[in-house]
Parts: sequence; C-alpha cells; structure tokens
Amino acid sequence: VQVGVRPEVLEEMLANTQISEVLKNFDFGKTGYVFAVDNTSKEILAHKNVGLIGKNASEAGFSSNLKAGKGKGKIDGTKGFYVLEEYEGMLIGTFLPQSEYYEVRFDQTLMVSISLIVVFLILIYMINKMVDRKIVKGITNIADNLHEIAEGNLELVVDEKENPEFEMLSISINKMVNNIKQNLQHNDELLNQQKSSMD
Repeated sequence: VQVGVRPEVLEEMLANTQISEVLKNFDFGKTGYVFAVDNTSKEILAHKNVGLIGKNASEAGFSSNLKAGKGKGKIDGTKGFYVLEEYEGMLIGTFLPQSEYYEVRFDQTLMVSISLIVVFLILIYMINKMVDRKIVKGITNIADNLHEIAEGNLELVVDEKENPEFEMLSISINKMVNNIKQNLQHNDELLNQQKSSMD
C-alpha cells in the first residue's frame, strides 16, 4: 500500500480524514458551525472549539440525553439552536446562535409582511376599481337618467347593464316611464273628449 508514499505523508493524509478535520471548515450561516458527537459515549468528536473535542456533550451545554432531532441550549457559552442527524454511530449536527436565528427569522418575517402588504394594497386597488366601475358608475348613470326624466324627458331610455341588479332597475324605471306616458296620453284623450263634449 505504501509503495511510493512516504509513511509520514500517509500518516498526514489519514489524520486529515478524521471527522474533526473534515467538519472543522464547514460553516453554517454567518457564525454557526457543524459538529459531531459519538452516539454511544456522547463524546464530542468534532467542534468549532477544538478544546471541546473529547469532552462529554453535556459539559459543552448539550442535553444529557442527546439524540437525533432539534434542540436548544447554551453551547460553549452561546445560546442557540441545533439539529442532529444520526450517521454511522455518530450524531452530526448544525448549531446556529440564537441572535443569528432570530435575525434570519426577522428578515423572513419582514419580507413576508412587506409582500402581504403589497398584495393587500393591490387587492384594495382592484376592488376599488371594480366597485367604481360596477357600482358607483352604474348608480351615477341611473341617478343622472332619473334626474333628466324628472325634468320632463320621458323619451329617455335607461340602459344600465353593468350588473344584473342595475339591468333590472333600468327595466323597472323604463316600465314606470312608459306607464306615466300612457297615463298622460290617456289623460290627454280624456281632456280632448271632455273639451269636445263641452263644445
């Protein structure tokens, strides 16, 4: 196996494959890190603080019954949250300090809030436009037509079809105007008959 490889080079290569060496350069977020704990003995195998390697996880601040899943604690003097996964007899996890965790949550909450406000404003604008087009404009047109009818223009036909209610109202107003016109014609006929009988 060692043909062409000096023993000290091979030793250095094998040392670099230790879990502590493999994980020490992994960053998680801005100040978080990746660590490993032996699942049976709960001995820390890899940690950002090399002084903790070889110590029991509970000495570093982890729960005494450390297992795969989520947790929180004051690890190496820093409050934060960790997530652990079991892998080949080890618990490999990530740790994120509480301040960074809440900073990320605050940024996410802020973005969601801004997005919701923008969507809400767009909906308000669209509803306002729809109400204006469908209701206010229709009411204004009908009111203008009624005013003109009241001024004596009985030949005007109300024709508002923006929504079914306005269409029904237009039909009713037109029927009422036609009835008034018929009554006026009938009255004219009666007056003419009266006048001719008096003559």
